Amino acid sequence: MLTSEKTAHNSFEDFTISHYRTILKTAKENFIFRSYRELFQFEQGIVWRHDGDFSLNRCLKIAKIEKDSDIKATYFLNLHSEFYNLMEREQFQIVQQILALGHSVGIHLDLAFYNPITTTELCDAIELEISFFKNHLGVEPEVFSFHNPTQFALTTFVEDTYCNLVNCYSQTFWQKVAYCSDSNGYWRFKRLLDFLKNNTASHLQVLTHPGMWQDTPLAPMERILRCIHGRSANVLDIYYETLQSSGRMNLGGPLEDFEFLKALDPQLHMTLQLLLLHKKYSQLAVIFLNLHFEWLVEFTSIPTSQTENIQNISKQFYNQYNVSWLDICQTNLAEYNTNAGKTHNTHETHIYRYFLHISKLLFIWHSESYNAKNV
Repeated sequence: MLTSEKTAHNSFEDFTISHYRTILKTAKENFIFRSYRELFQFEQGIVWRHDGDFSLNRCLKIAKIEKDSDIKATYFLNLHSEFYNLMEREQFQIVQQILALGHSVGIHLDLAFYNPITTTELCDAIELEISFFKNHLGVEPEVFSFHNPTQFALTTFVEDTYCNLVNCYSQTFWQKVAYCSDSNGYWRFKRLLDFLKNNTASHLQVLTHPGMWQDTPLAPMERILRCIHGRSANVLDIYYETLQSSGRMNLGGPLEDFEFLKALDPQLHMTLQLLLLHKKYSQLAVIFLNLHFEWLVEFTSIPTSQTENIQNISKQFYNQYNVSWLDICQTNLAEYNTNAGKTHNTHETHIYRYFLHISKLLFIWHSESYNAKNV
């Protein structure tokens, strides 16, 4: 594939949904979208590819955006992914939704799983996955790509097709198709937007990973953690719903004290649950202390009723544990963070719960205030 020289064009703002819409608009203005099978039947065209490495839920998000722009893409699915399970009902349904939006799916062959050395071994692996796609997903793939391709694979398996499937890493693609990728969540060569605006090649291939595109600017590791935590939260919700629907007790959860944060920040909600389950009370106290400072700065005017509630909780807390909100406020935040497990070790469980309850009051007041203003 024809690649551009390395540059330093890396901005986290590039990897947001709003910027992705700009990219799609630019691509439509400059190129005609083709499928892999038909790319070389025309003098000019671009193939739009996604490797579903980290999150099928994000794949669906991107697929809907592309549908709105009347763009069809190919989503490559890895049967051996550590991040999702295509046999799972919800994940299977996501693939069906992507197909219903007019997109296609391809095989993302995991070389580490099969370790093919010969063409015969490669074809055996591809045929096995073709069978899964046909029998389970109800679709016949037309193309395959390598997941984490090795130098051996890139220099050995260079034919245009194997098992009648287009090979994304064929010698033809390397030599005749301009290529841009967001692998690992940054631009290793040229920014995609610049690539689309300035490229004069007749045939292009664009690869993106939906998990790397989020609503707000984040570092690559933060984007991956969002995918992982989001998936974990979904699985946990399924467990809760199963217990509830069968009328069984949910001992140890769900953690109702944190439910008010779920809609506000699902990632924080998940993190707090994990910390509480592992009895990390000092960390919980620091997190809620941070929320206090953030919200108190935002809430310039707190209703008298809420102020009285906060004062009452403070009095009860002080009488029972001899630690007051004023004591904490007068302690440097960094110092509190460092010494949370030492200075406040005796009362750390109660300190975090104190901050939790007042944070909840602030949140409830803020929600009521916001809703009243926007009715």
